[in-house]
Amino acid sequence: MSRPQLSAVTGRATALLAVLALALLALAGPAGAKTSKFQRGGLPSIGQITLKERDNGSTVVRVPVTYTKALPRGPAGLEMAAVTLVVYPRMKHGRSDGHPFAKYTREHFVKGDETFVDRFRLNRREAKRFFGLGRKARGKLLRVDVQHRIKDRPGEPALHEKDASMTLASSHRARPQGESGVLMLRNDTKTSLNTVSTPIMCMYTEGEEGSNLQWFTAEDLAPGATVESFIEADGSIFDSSEYQGPTGASAGQYFDWLGIEIDLIAYAFDVELTPFMLALDLVTHCDAMASTFSFVAANAEGAGASSEAWVLTGETCRIDCPREHLISADYALDFQGLGEETNPGLWAHKSTEVLSALAGHWQGLPEPEGGKVVQDNGLHFDWREWENEEEDEPEWEVSVGEGSKPAGFSG
Repeated sequence: MSRPQLSAVTGRATALLAVLALALLALAGPAGAKTSKFQRGGLPSIGQITLKERDNGSTVVRVPVTYTKALPRGPAGLEMAAVTLVVYPRMKHGRSDGHPFAKYTREHFVKGDETFVDRFRLNRREAKRFFGLGRKARGKLLRVDVQHRIKDRPGEPALHEKDASMTLASSHRARPQGESGVLMLRNDTKTSLNTVSTPIMCMYTEGEEGSNLQWFTAEDLAPGATVESFIEADGSIFDSSEYQGPTGASAGQYFDWLGIEIDLIAYAFDVELTPFMLALDLVTHCDAMASTFSFVAANAEGAGASSEAWVLTGETCRIDCPREHLISADYALDFQGLGEETNPGLWAHKSTEVLSALAGHWQGLPEPEGGKVVQDNGLHFDWREWENEEEDEPEWEVSVGEGSKPAGFSG
C-alpha cells in the first residue's frame, strides 16, 4: 500500500474513532454526569397547623414547613416537596381509621433553606364533617405528610426521601418524654425492594408527636435509595401497651395511604406479618414495656428478610442497660435476663415473652427454625447507631443487604 493510500485509511480510521467517541459520550448522557453530594439529616420541619373558618362555611388549613436543602451544589430542580393534608372520619383503638374524606396535595421545588406555607381548603361539606368529629378526635384525625424527594441527576427518578408527618394536635405541643431519633432505611442490594414497617407496641406513629413509621413502607425502593424520617418511642404511663400493627385482611387498609398493595410484599416470600404474640395478655402501660416495631423486605426474585427493633427508653430500662438506644429484639434479650422475676425493675410483666416472640424463640422450636417471623432468605438487616452532637439526639440506620446472616435471621 502506498503512503497516500495509508494516510487516507489512517485518516478515515481516526475520523471513525472520533465519531464513536462522541456517540459513546452521547449515550452516557445523564448517567455519566457527576452525582451531586447528598447530605443526611435536615428533615422537613412542620410548624403549627392552624385553622380559619370562612363566612361561606369552608375552612382554610395553614401548614408552614421548613426545608433544608439536601444538595448544596448541583443544577436546580433536583429537589421536590409534596405536602399532603389528609382527614380521617373516625378513631379506632385511639388511632385514625377508615377512608379519608378529605385529601389534598401541593407540590413545589425546594430551592434552598426556606419556610414555605401551604394553604388547603376544606369545602363546606368537609368542614362541617370535620368540626362534628369532636375536639379531641379532630387533633388526631387531621394529619399533614411531607415528602422531600431528592434526585441524584436530572431526568432520573428521585433516589432519596426525607419525610415528616404531624397531626393537628401534635403540632401544638412539645414532644412528650420518649426516646427519639432520625432513622434512615437504605437499600444496599443490587435490586429494587419492597419494604413494610409496622409498629408493634408503644411506638408513636401516623404523625403522633411527629413520628410515622409508615414512611418506611415503600414499593420499588431502588438500589442505593434511602428513606429518612423521625421516629419516637412511647414511654407514657398513660398509654396502654397494646398491639398497634395490622392483622390479617386489615393489613391492606393499613397501607392504603401510600397506595401500596400489601399482598405484593407479604406473599413475596414466606414471612408472617401478623405477630403471634397477639395471644399474650398485655396489661401494663408503655412506661414499663419494650417499645418495638418491625421491618420486612423482599425483592421480585423472592428473597426476603424481616427484623424487629427495640427502642430503649429511659422509662423502660434503668438497670444494666445496653449503651445503644436502638437494637434488635434478639440482642435486647441479652440484657433482659431470664425474666422480670430475676431482674426486677428492668421491664414489666410479659416483656420477656414479647421480645422472645419477636426474636423467633417461639412454638418451642430452636433457632433459627423457630424464627419464622425474623428469618433471612437471601436478604438480611443490619442496624447502626451514632450520636448527632448538633441535634443532641441519636441517628439510626437500618440497611438491607444481600445474603443471609450465619444465624439465619436478623433478630
